[in-house]
Amino acid sequence: VNPRAFYSGHYQCPGLNIQAVCDSKCRFIYFSVAAVGSTPDCSAFAKTDLPELLGNLPYSYYILGDCAYICTNNLLIPYAGSHRDDSANDSFNFHLSQLRIKIEQAFGMMVNKWRVLKRPLELSLKHTSALLMAI
Repeated sequence: VNPRAFYSGHYQCPGLNIQAVCDSKCRFIYFSVAAVGSTPDCSAFAKTDLPELLGNLPYSYYILGDCAYICTNNLLIPYAGSHRDDSANDSFNFHLSQLRIKIEQAFGMMVNKWRVLKRPLELSLKHTSALLMAI
C-alpha cells in the first residue's frame, strides 16, 4: 500500500478512515476500519456494510452524518449551501449538530480510556486494525 495514501489532509497526519456509529450514551454500536486516511468518508462508507444496515433500519430510525455523506431515507445530513439560510433549516442543522456531537464524545472517551491512542501507533496496518477493533 502506498504510504502517501494514509495521509489525511483534514488531520494533517497519516491515519485510517474509521466509520463508526454510536448510540445516545456514546456506546459504539458499529465500528469499521474502512480505508486509508486519504479516502473520502463517502467512499469509505460505501466500502462497509453500513449502507445495507441503513436500508434495514425500521421506519422512523435514523443515522446522523455530516455533509461528507449523501442524504437517504435513513441517513440525515445537515442542509448545506443556500439551503441552510432558511430559519427552519438552520434550526434543523443546530439540533442535528447537537446530536452528532455524541460520536465525537464517543471517540474522545475511547482515546481517554485507551491512552495508547493518544500517540502514533507503531504497529503494522494489520495489527493496527486488529487493535482498534479489539478496543
